[in-house]
Amino acid sequence: MKIEAYVGFNGDCEQAMEFYRSVFGGELNIMRWAEAPADMSCPEQDPAWGQKVLHSILKLPEAAIMASDVPPAMGYVAPNSAISLAVSLPSTEEGRRVFTALSAGGEVGMPMTKTFWAEAFGMVKDRFGVSWMVSAGVAECD
Repeated sequence: MKIEAYVGFNGDCEQAMEFYRSVFGGELNIMRWAEAPADMSCPEQDPAWGQKVLHSILKLPEAAIMASDVPPAMGYVAPNSAISLAVSLPSTEEGRRVFTALSAGGEVGMPMTKTFWAEAFGMVKDRFGVSWMVSAGVAECD
């Protein structure tokens, strides 16, 4: 079994996914609401919503982040503070780079610090409202 994150946004999905690509690298694929099949059962959308993201995936070597813009007709998506995306990196240097990038315009919940499980660990809510836990210098990154 494989469990992957799927994040809902209120219209800024493309900006968030481009930001995550700048942080993590990888290949980003985006499908827009205007490209949806005509027989797809979903609430009728405002034509202006057509260029928003129906589905996106950032493919990374050992993971993926998927996301979409959730149309107003489907209900507001509020950031959920009970869920965080966790990333484990083998080097402390790379972990600090990722943490610093995710922190830009965001809110640090716990600065990077040494813990019993990692050389460095920190928590941050990025500028898109997504919470992250970054572990670096972990003995085994899996």
